[in-house]
Amino acid sequence: MMSDKFDVLEEDYQSTYDKIVYRIDTQLPQRYGEAKKATIADTRRLIEEALIIVQEIETELKQMPPSFRNPMLNKSRKYRTDIELASKELDKYANPLGGASYNRENGVTSIESKHRQKQMEGIEVLDRAGQSLSRSRVLAAESEAVADVIVDDLGTQRDQLSRTRDRLYDTDTDLTRTRKILRTMTLNVFGNKILLICVIILLLAILCAEVYLKFFNN
Repeated sequence: MMSDKFDVLEEDYQSTYDKIVYRIDTQLPQRYGEAKKATIADTRRLIEEALIIVQEIETELKQMPPSFRNPMLNKSRKYRTDIELASKELDKYANPLGGASYNRENGVTSIESKHRQKQMEGIEVLDRAGQSLSRSRVLAAESEAVADVIVDDLGTQRDQLSRTRDRLYDTDTDLTRTRKILRTMTLNVFGNKILLICVIILLLAILCAEVYLKFFNN
């Protein structure tokens, strides 16, 4: 939300500053008398509005994280410098005798030319910085997306491991129960064998007794 408000303030400033430059560079050289005074007053009002916007920008920057605030501070300082230069240029029209001589052939003073050149250089630097910041934001967004995918994969793998652990626990329980059953069956088989042997021995003894009584007692 702070970034959105900062963008709106920047747009307001740029719109106001463009109006200031248009009045100083285009309208004032072509106006005289009362029309010129009205344009000067209107331009001063725009300069005051631009200063208020810059103050709001600086207030907004104080609430932003240092990683974003520090690069933007240079931009806000440039705004103040541009406004001061525009105010000086306006003073030259308000007090023509105390300012630099105006070149009526090309409509700009040498100071205005230098100021415009510096302004263009500053805009190029800001554009490059903005592009770099945009690339950084894209990379950060891509990294965040990759991190989200990895977190989701890890969550899925954790669920799979939990289910596998539960199945292993159930399997171990079944194996323990099976071992107990097999042990019981083995004991039963062993007992049945002993009982069978005893029965066989008893039958043999009975058979021997019958044979003895039948042949030897007669």
